Amino acid sequence: PSFFTSHPHHHQPPLLILIQALYFPEKLIPPSQATSQSIPPHLLLFSTPSMKLRASYYPISHKPHSSFGSKVALAAPPCLVNFMEIGPWYVNLHNHHNHRQLPSFVLEPNPGAWNRVFGLLFLDNPIGSGFSIASKAEEIPRDQLAIAKHLYIAIAKFIELDPILRKLCRQVCAAIGYYILKKNDELMMPDHDHDQSQILINLGGVAIGNGLIDPVTQVATHADNAYFSGLINERQRIELEWHQQEAIRLAKMRHWREATNARHQVVDMLHYMTGLPTLYDYSKKAPYHKTQWVTDYLHNQRVKKVFGVKESAVFRNCSHVVKVALYEDNMKSVKYMVDLLVKRSKVLLYQGQFDLWDGVYSTEAWVKTLQWEEIGNFLSADRKVWKVNGDELSGYVQKWGIKPTTGSAIFYTFYEAQNLTISPDLSQTPLLIWLQGGPGCSSMIGNFFELGPWRVNFNKHPSEPLALEPNSGSWNRIFGLVFLDNPIGTGFSIAAKPEEIPRDQLSVARDLFVAITKFIELDPVFKSRPLYITGESYAGKYVPAIGYYILKRNAELAAGSQGVNLRGVAIGDGLTDPEIQVATHAVNAYFSGLINERQRSELAKLQVEAVGFTKAGNWSEATDARNRVLNLLQNMTGSATLYDYTKNVPYKTSLVEDFLRHEEVKRALGDLVGDILNEDVMKSVKYMVEYLVKKSKVLLYQGQFDLKDGVVSTEAWVKTIKWEGIDKFLSADRKVWKLGSEVAGYVQKWGSLSHVLVSGAGHLLPADQPLRAQAMIEDWVLDKGLFDNAIKVNLSSNFVI
Repeated sequence: PSFFTSHPHHHQPPLLILIQALYFPEKLIPPSQATSQSIPPHLLLFSTPSMKLRASYYPISHKPHSSFGSKVALAAPPCLVNFMEIGPWYVNLHNHHNHRQLPSFVLEPNPGAWNRVFGLLFLDNPIGSGFSIASKAEEIPRDQLAIAKHLYIAIAKFIELDPILRKLCRQVCAAIGYYILKKNDELMMPDHDHDQSQILINLGGVAIGNGLIDPVTQVATHADNAYFSGLINERQRIELEWHQQEAIRLAKMRHWREATNARHQVVDMLHYMTGLPTLYDYSKKAPYHKTQWVTDYLHNQRVKKVFGVKESAVFRNCSHVVKVALYEDNMKSVKYMVDLLVKRSKVLLYQGQFDLWDGVYSTEAWVKTLQWEEIGNFLSADRKVWKVNGDELSGYVQKWGIKPTTGSAIFYTFYEAQNLTISPDLSQTPLLIWLQGGPGCSSMIGNFFELGPWRVNFNKHPSEPLALEPNSGSWNRIFGLVFLDNPIGTGFSIAAKPEEIPRDQLSVARDLFVAITKFIELDPVFKSRPLYITGESYAGKYVPAIGYYILKRNAELAAGSQGVNLRGVAIGDGLTDPEIQVATHAVNAYFSGLINERQRSELAKLQVEAVGFTKAGNWSEATDARNRVLNLLQNMTGSATLYDYTKNVPYKTSLVEDFLRHEEVKRALGDLVGDILNEDVMKSVKYMVEYLVKKSKVLLYQGQFDLKDGVVSTEAWVKTIKWEGIDKFLSADRKVWKLGSEVAGYVQKWGSLSHVLVSGAGHLLPADQPLRAQAMIEDWVLDKGLFDNAIKVNLSSNFVI
């Protein structure tokens, strides 16, 4: 028996939306008649094909092949999640017996795939990331609401692909989850001019893994995180806290760029103090390196052909352009979105145990501050021991209602659930939407590096070629899974011109909302499926933004109208409230034994600077200050990467990029997205989380070894959430979670808010611990095991079937 056991009335098979994309082996491509309609490779956001979100969908893994197309799942972790973390297949290298032959990539099954019993959809988000298209930098979203809007459009369009999808729940992330609920509310307003083309998205919940949600709160948790993890000492903790306070100061001043830079300084100093190869997993001996294999795998022309994208399409892994576009958004909080989601949908917050970037402590910090009447009960809830004894389609969703003539679109990849163990009725199978972070990282990372049904063979020998291999930890095992390249300009998503790339989260949310609604329209079945939005890292803003936007739109719907069926959002190692989160790097590294007291004090000073710029609203300066924090942390720790301070080399997410594009392509076009969102980095979306946690399920999860957006960072801003249930959540027991005889992590839950720390994982949690990530997302969506709803709260997302 599992602690996530659902109540009798909650038996719909979830659909997971993952903001990322995928490649499915040709021999496993579903027949064209599998779906009632032709599924495009991108979800077009505008009328002309220049701005698109890329999506990849995986059906339930154990579902009969002939019926793959009848179900959809939406989910949301970005970059290389599909083929490196939770997709049904891993990308791996294959060595030929004839050494004269060059090595090639192969796919290997992922036993921890999230589409085992759910449909799984990866979305490359925002546009400009992965295969999502942003023809120009201006189209890339600058904030979480803008990203959420894009995701909403993509999800809606995906749902339209199959009538069954309208009835299914969809698991999505905070920003898009918030957006869906808001959108549904809007559509249900009595005085709303009802447009039959607009639908309520059946959002079932949101799951956020190691997410950045409330940066101001989270940035202040790094020192404590490392300190309590035995990674840094007291002197280093104090030094790092000084830099955290600087980031918070900058964030509160609304100096977003400076606050972001200050937050980076905090992370860099933490990295330097700890001397770890990566802050994403402090138990690793080397950084993540197999993500590069996924990128390499996606460079292949045959792979692109299977994806349904043009041979000339350029895969953009972690887009620098998107990163710049959302730079000032880093320290902006989306916690208010979680506040809404937790009240009206399921919310899963999960973290890997060893993630020192956006880990469990970071999440708990901002969760405690949620504006939710049940937060006190959640905080006092017992933390129990948790034991656990494809069809795919891809295309563009046109960006609707913003710039209808430019052609900007969001690229998506959809995987149907592999196994219909939840319900034989596909219309009740949850959909997960996965959104990659960055900003500007393609959801192809999540698709081929983390949680997709296939992974790039990153465990291959250097002489072996890039290939895809099954991912046993795929998130589409029992859920539908959608990967979205978000915002436009990211991956294969299209931004007709740079000016169309979103500059803030509201703009991102608008685009996501259009994409999601148009995706839902792709199949009548999509409209009713429970929707969960998930994502990691910078998706700690995307998820709350789109979740917030959805809930607001749902609230505006006329009575009896059907909105997006958003049930919850899940944020993994996310950056949500930069002002708080940037102040956590020193304490995180300190408590983890990675830096000493002197280093901690030095890093803390930089954090204070980042916070100061953030408070002043000097976003560019705040972002720069955060970068200084992260750089100093990197130098102090000597780690190969801050994403997992136990690694000796960084994650090889570039394998996905190499896999998706020609060798001659040297520059990731999605870099423009990161540049455009530069001032968005230090802006908080915590208010979105606060809204989401009141109306939907919210999951915040982190890997143990992430030094960028790890557990301490998340707990810092969660504690500041304005939510009536925050006290109960903060006082809830943190229970031991076991898979078999092994401790998989810890779970704290009260009401709609869940916080998970996954042991032995870094920033890219599904890649490090695929089976644990899979078990977590499945139990959370299904209210099983430690996620059992022993304490019920009234959630209303205004969804009408």
